[in-house]
Amino acid sequence: MPALRFLKPLLVSLVILGSGFVIVVYAASEWKMRRTYDLPLPQPPTDFEPDLAAGERMAKIVGCWAGCHGDGGEGGEEIPGIRQVTAPPLGSVIPRYSDAELVRLILHGVKRDGRSAIGMSSYTFWPLGDADIGNIINFLRLQPPADEVARVRKIPFISRLKLLQGKWWLSADQVNTAQPRWGNMPRSNAYERGRFLAAVICAECHGADYRGDALEGGPPLTILAIYDEEEFARLMKTGVSQAGIAVEAMS
Repeated sequence: MPALRFLKPLLVSLVILGSGFVIVVYAASEWKMRRTYDLPLPQPPTDFEPDLAAGERMAKIVGCWAGCHGDGGEGGEEIPGIRQVTAPPLGSVIPRYSDAELVRLILHGVKRDGRSAIGMSSYTFWPLGDADIGNIINFLRLQPPADEVARVRKIPFISRLKLLQGKWWLSADQVNTAQPRWGNMPRSNAYERGRFLAAVICAECHGADYRGDALEGGPPLTILAIYDEEEFARLMKTGVSQAGIAVEAMS
């Protein structure tokens, strides 16, 4: 039939166009993930007295421990649907970094090789103060050496497409250096301490502006207006919402 004569070339053309689109997305996204950032190494904090207890506490708060790198820095896998990336044991990575390289990784999301980290929420580390960073580094350097583990990096096609569309970002591209570093400012009252903690904890799932994060699934923090103080304390300490529902991400 005449119609079939035109259908076959049309289908072939669509397949070729589709294949070309997939190739372009993979190539462009891979280039973006492999490109390097020309950021100078910052000066590590030196004018403070290291506090190991504070370093351990902050390591847990920002997720070095009890977070992406496992309960005690032993490593782990992050699989939130957007990417599957192995967080390495800290005892195998920390010794390979100088203090300056660690500061750049923490504050800017840039690794030793100049490439961006993937899945590291450096935009929530940017508000850390110099003393916070120094304490974290001093604490982590005391951890026992660890063997490297098999590293996994799987970025689905849809995530690669979102990366090119600006709907998902590499760690280095999320950091807004125009934002205040609250940790270097006074934390002498409840408001100032809360402002600092919200910036380094809540922002990871609820967005840097607290208006929600579609990728992580965190709602706008205006939802807290319906909570009283007791309900909010229960949510923070147990992960149980006002409605009595266990919120896994808050656990």
